[in-house]
This record gives sequence, structure tokens and C-alpha cells, in this order.
Amino acid sequence: MEWIYKITIYLFAAVSIFAAISDWRQFKIPNLIPLALLVLWPIHVFARPDIAGWDYSLAAGIITLGIGYFAFSRNWLGGGDAKFLATSILWVPPGQVLNFILVVSIAGGFLCAYLLVIRRMQINKAISVASSSQTTLEPQKSALLKQAAPYGVAIACGCLVTACQLLVNSNTVG
Repeated sequence: MEWIYKITIYLFAAVSIFAAISDWRQFKIPNLIPLALLVLWPIHVFARPDIAGWDYSLAAGIITLGIGYFAFSRNWLGGGDAKFLATSILWVPPGQVLNFILVVSIAGGFLCAYLLVIRRMQINKAISVASSSQTTLEPQKSALLKQAAPYGVAIACGCLVTACQLLVNSNTVG
């Protein structure tokens, strides 16, 4: 059963990477991503040497889905991000939930800072080109600065850290 446990962790990491790539390229996380994580999770739980804590993980997932739905209704978070976050947190051991949130938050902060710098550079380049033609760029500038961030990338960072922790812990336990 240990090999099944490890394979589910590798699949969790692979699905998370796919989510990050999809969100980065298209600002969309396909429904197949949270569905895959949701289907793999019970297999992962029952293949685990120590099954304790699954109920806390399930509760954390349900709470996260509720918070994600609220954030989505306020247009603070995309629907795919909310579903990806809720199904990802299922995989996080109960004692590591705050670490997961911290990693996702830090990665999200770096992601947003990077995007802000890149978008400012694009605006400055457009301003220098447009200044010779006396064109106003206010609508484009506003649209560029309001673009969403592919937060699935930050969530995937938390997933990869979790996968590494799970693999390290499985080697020390089993």
C-alpha cells in the first residue's frame, strides 16, 4: 500500500503543476483539476499507513470551499482558484494547514509583485511609443493594472511543498 500512497502524492504534484501552467497561460483552471484531486484524495487517505486526521482535512476542505465561494462571489478570487484551493487543502495534514496557507500567501505576494512590475514596464513602453503620436493610453493603462493574477500558480506552490513534506514523512515513517 505504501507505493499507492506515494503514487497518489506524485499525481497530486503533477495535477498541481498542470493547474499552475493552465492558470498561467489561460487564466483558467479546468474543472478536471479539482475533480482529479477529489478522486485521488480518498485513495491517498486509505493507502496511508496512519489514517488519522482525514476528518480534519475534509472539514478544512469544506470550510475552504465556503470561503472560496464567498471570495468568488465578491470577485476577489476566480472560481477555478477557489475549487483548486479547496481540493488542495484536503491533502494537507491537519498540523500543516497554516504552513500551507503561509506558502500560498508568500508565493501569491511574489507573483503579484512580479506581475505588477511586468505590467508597469508594459505601460511605460506603451507610453513612450504613444507619446510621439499624442495618443491617450488611460483605458489601456487601467485595463492592464486591473488584470487578474493567475493565483493557481501560488496554490500550486503550496501543493508542491505539501507533496514534498508528505514524501519526506512517508520515508521517515515507513
